[in-house]
Amino acid sequence: MEIKKASGRELRRIKRMYLEAFPRAERKPFWIMKQKAGQGVMELLAIREKGQPVGLAFTVRYQDLVLLDYFAVDRKCRGQNYGSRALMLLKERYQDRRFLLEIELPDGKASDQDERVRRKCFYLKNGMQETGIQVSVFGVPMELLTDGKPLNYEEYHRIYKEVIGTFFARRVMQ
Repeated sequence: MEIKKASGRELRRIKRMYLEAFPRAERKPFWIMKQKAGQGVMELLAIREKGQPVGLAFTVRYQDLVLLDYFAVDRKCRGQNYGSRALMLLKERYQDRRFLLEIELPDGKASDQDERVRRKCFYLKNGMQETGIQVSVFGVPMELLTDGKPLNYEEYHRIYKEVIGTFFARRVMQ
């Protein structure tokens, strides 16, 4: 398995996978992410197995922080350990930085409650740790997980404010 920056035809495949994997309410415009990647503050990564894309990882880098903004394994490839292997490679790729991500809060009322619980279990099983920080991202309740290195809300929010933009930063709150 390898993780490489996506480009050309592969970038179009990754975009399709992104649009399929994430609900509209949770997606940033793809053109903005491409622009940020061109500026060197975001990476649009393809997860490949034997040269074939099996997933995606979009990261945002700011100072010593890396936010795993989007992470998905193609539907046809799930349940084959690709996610665990890819997450391990991502943590290795950014081992000199604090690595964090947002997940939807498990909520007994949510229609996708089981999926939220499975997702959190996946990340905890693969070495991510709870921070106790809960946020609202565009009205979606989330919690922050890290690779174990300390993090506070202000540091996390600076990623949005300084890199992604004030429009998005105003829609992320504690």
